[in-house]
Amino acid sequence: MFCKRLGLALLIGGLAIAPVSASMVSFLIIEEGLQPGSDSGNYSTLWEGGLMGAFFDAGHIVSNSPVLRVEKMTPADPSAAPSALPSAIPAEAAADFAEANTGGADYFILAVLEYSLQDKRM
Repeated sequence: MFCKRLGLALLIGGLAIAPVSASMVSFLIIEEGLQPGSDSGNYSTLWEGGLMGAFFDAGHIVSNSPVLRVEKMTPADPSAAPSALPSAIPAEAAADFAEANTGGADYFILAVLEYSLQDKRM
């Protein structure tokens, strides 16, 4: 009886001590093409929630930056960017990327929602 208890205690202890790792994923949603002050509905929130939920359910640690709204995205200037900033990251997202990198994020997912205005409506 004592051996069974000792074996069970060692098994539980071994599982509790075993390293558990998860990737940290940071998200940034960019709205492009909306006029300042216009309403985009809940599309950004739905995209962000869907992406974060899927990765969280898969066992990842997720974080996000506030939704960013730009008129038109501009590519990053490689000479002004920090060395850790990939050239594919737009200039508007450089600060959020640097913050995620400093925070230890393994992956940075950038989702761009392009809106086209028709008759000055979304």
